Amino acid sequence: MRCPSWIVPARGRTARLSHSFKPGGQRRISVGNMTDTTTLESVLRKTGAIVAGVRPDQGQLRTPCEDYSVDQLVHHIVSWVKVFANAGAGDPQPKDPEGQTIDNASAEFERAAAKAVAGYAKLDDDAPVTLSSGSMPAAASVAMMTGEYLAHGWDLARATGQPVEYTDAEAEAARIGLTPLLSPEYRGPGMPFGHIVEVPDDASGLDRFLGFAGRSPR
Repeated sequence: MRCPSWIVPARGRTARLSHSFKPGGQRRISVGNMTDTTTLESVLRKTGAIVAGVRPDQGQLRTPCEDYSVDQLVHHIVSWVKVFANAGAGDPQPKDPEGQTIDNASAEFERAAAKAVAGYAKLDDDAPVTLSSGSMPAAASVAMMTGEYLAHGWDLARATGQPVEYTDAEAEAARIGLTPLLSPEYRGPGMPFGHIVEVPDDASGLDRFLGFAGRSPR
């Protein structure tokens, strides 16, 4: 499964966002009160614990994301939490998010996560924020961030043999938040998300989220 961020432009391309929240678009998203950052804060705390739990000898292990080793996924996770944090605070963004130097992944993730939660908590749902291309409502950015960091936290935990502490309620909130944002254009070969993986009707909230995100829960 390919797992590059859906807000990272491919080489030589302009970053694309879901039609439901493209800058200047006519459609209005509905993701509920997603700038209530309670769920986001919990997801980031648990993802941060997974980042902190990666051992030095695990860096070259493969992850459920075929493009990323553990080290590469950690770099991606930390680089983009800084981008989201800058967006919530209204700070300038780096020209090349993936080109940032990461010296202490755990500490840098923790600082940026706290900055992100504090920034988004002050914003209205429809306040414009800027990630990599154009602007989007703060609610969409929070929904995107919640889903992104739950999915990648699971990827990293799976690769490094760490426990997954996300609750079914958090996973359901992430799935509901991503649903209006994740267009079909982002699924399939070469895309950030795989096709939906079917799960049983009685699947847990976490398994439903993972299937929605194109991951096999087992």
